[in-house]
Amino acid sequence: MLQALQGRQTTIELRNELSVWGTVESVDAYMNMDLRNVTVVSPGGKEEAYTSFFVQGRQVRYVHIPDDIDMVAALKLQATRVEQESEENVSAAVLRTRQLREKIRQKKQERLLQQGSKAAQGRE
Repeated sequence: MLQALQGRQTTIELRNELSVWGTVESVDAYMNMDLRNVTVVSPGGKEEAYTSFFVQGRQVRYVHIPDDIDMVAALKLQATRVEQESEENVSAAVLRTRQLREKIRQKKQERLLQQGSKAAQGRE
């Protein structure tokens, strides 16, 4: 959902009472965020500027969503992405399973061939 904020300016309130205002560069699934051109405001009102700033997701208390962002559309887009990734993951898992089964089949076949050649040598 917060991926909808990429490229947008917003305020993030942190659990340690700091407020971070800046442009969201990236957001991951754990709500970790990279921001650019950031102003950090302490509880006492002191402001500090940074060109880049990283926020750990577990430190986020609240993210201000700009009014012009359509959250319903953002949620639908995110759901579509998750569904596509899930389908890709399932396809990859099926492929891995098929590959493993083929390896097992080949190993069994090799063992049978080795056992057959040992038995033939023993009869000689």
